[in-house]
Amino acid sequence: MRAFWYVLDTAASSVDGRQNGFVVVVNGMNIQRRHFCVRVFRLIRQLLWDILPTKAKCTHLCHPSKVNYYIVHPLVRTVFGRELRLRQRVHYGTVEKVLSELRQYALP
Repeated sequence: MRAFWYVLDTAASSVDGRQNGFVVVVNGMNIQRRHFCVRVFRLIRQLLWDILPTKAKCTHLCHPSKVNYYIVHPLVRTVFGRELRLRQRVHYGTVEKVLSELRQYALP
């Protein structure tokens, strides 16, 4: 969580960061239902997309667990607005395949 806030602070303090936004990449391999709280996620969503001067432009969910893909992912999609929901990508398969797909979006 500390690294996430660092990225937000860096993006918000940079002119390029405020204009271009940032990309959220989540490794969902070990996410379980107990790690997710809808109320907290709504607050984070409001902070990221409504309050801060910088905006998330896209989200990439890599290696989703079954719980993440069938329970958490649909809940997250309902909280996202239409614009960000259309910019959400899910990547699954081997590590090499996921990295190859991320490279198509110019992500290392």
